[in-house]
Amino acid sequence: STGGPGSTVPPVESLASGLIADVPLLVSNVAEEAGVWGAFGPIEDVYARVIPDADPSLSRDEKVQALSEMRWVGPARKLLDAQHRGGGTAWNLKFDYAPTTNWQTALSFPELAKRPVHGADVGALFLDPLGEDGTDDDRAVATLEQEALLALARDGRLPWAPWSPENQTPHRIAVS
Repeated sequence: STGGPGSTVPPVESLASGLIADVPLLVSNVAEEAGVWGAFGPIEDVYARVIPDADPSLSRDEKVQALSEMRWVGPARKLLDAQHRGGGTAWNLKFDYAPTTNWQTALSFPELAKRPVHGADVGALFLDPLGEDGTDDDRAVATLEQEALLALARDGRLPWAPWSPENQTPHRIAVS
């Protein structure tokens, strides 16, 4: 965004200033964002390199959550908060499903294919819910994700409560 000719304003400051207060905002994360780093080696090694002073006794899942918070979830929360402070409306979504149709992940990193890691939501975003690809669960989750995005585009709102400092729990899209 720009603050005038030749100047730029960081996104968080732009949102907090109300620059797009009239534009509904959806901020989405997957449940195990940092789990994708498992493709590059053990999460324990990544965790030790990225957060050198952190607690090494944490479980693998706790390390993934700490890395996810640092790299994706924390920055996403800053965007949500800034949009709220700028007078706008924002929704928070957590995608918590690993589609069987994530072919790239399944072929390249089979150990990650069954986890909702960074990018897992893309498999549902482009799946035809009325088609034959994937499982019944894949199509059900794709329907939930696509209906939410269409509602935001069509109506300017989502069918769950917007994010606020009092309501920071993300809406979860997953298999029921």
